[in-house]
Amino acid sequence: MFSLILQSAINFFLMVVSDLHEQSFDTCLLVVPLATGLMHFFQAPNTEGLGQAAIFLAVLVWLAFTGKMGSGDVWHFLLLSLNFSCPVAVKSFLLASLLAIAHALWHKRPGKEPFAFLPYLFWGLNLQFFL
Repeated sequence: MFSLILQSAINFFLMVVSDLHEQSFDTCLLVVPLATGLMHFFQAPNTEGLGQAAIFLAVLVWLAFTGKMGSGDVWHFLLLSLNFSCPVAVKSFLLASLLAIAHALWHKRPGKEPFAFLPYLFWGLNLQFFL
């Protein structure tokens, strides 16, 4: 079990690094985190914030279909919800959004320019454990 969790963490990190450099990642990196997330969810179901996360996920899927967000970001949010908890995933996403906005304002980035969002999700996840 520990090796699966370690493999899942490595896959999360590889997704972030790949998204940072190429703004995409291999779909095969989703398999292990999805398996560990589903095992975690079905062994100890945590329904706290499930409705909130479902609504948030629906908005993210809509944003992905309209081209305003990549589908990898939606997958990463789903994996965060399964591997941690729904409130952790929503807080991570909101912190990541604030970090991305602050970074865009600081560097005066044009609004229509695409950028990698998974690194912000990574820092949003880590930051929320320190706040």
